[in-house]
Amino acid sequence: MMIWASRMEIILDAFNENRIYMEANQCLSFFVPALNDVFPKSKFIHLVRHPGDFVRSAIRKGWHANDSIWESGRLKMEDPEWGEMSYVAKLSWLWTQANKYLSSVLSELSSERVLTVKAEDMFFNINTVKKYTNFAEFSYLFPIKRCWH
Repeated sequence: MMIWASRMEIILDAFNENRIYMEANQCLSFFVPALNDVFPKSKFIHLVRHPGDFVRSAIRKGWHANDSIWESGRLKMEDPEWGEMSYVAKLSWLWTQANKYLSSVLSELSSERVLTVKAEDMFFNINTVKKYTNFAEFSYLFPIKRCWH
């Protein structure tokens, strides 16, 4: 499998050095079933962005702005209605469908292997950061303290 082959060296290095391999990559969202098969002891963190924040970011990145090669793998509706939708509506649909899919797939795994976190809590709530690090089974690399206003 390509996911394993492309990461084998760094995963084996982490294992040999008694470290945890972690990857944050929204491009892997639709590969959860395959990742689960290849890495049966893996854990999944579903970091959910506020839909408005996602849409704003996707607009800046130009997602669904044109029909370039970069759009070929992006999730979109197979319906004539797609062409009639506004840019914001397309991106809102994408956020909704991606999060519905992930919630459904992750609900099939044991609760000990899945953590769902709101991005705004992750970035602005120290208790959420502690919950995240406990779930991922790693200690803080530095003392965590409130560093935002």
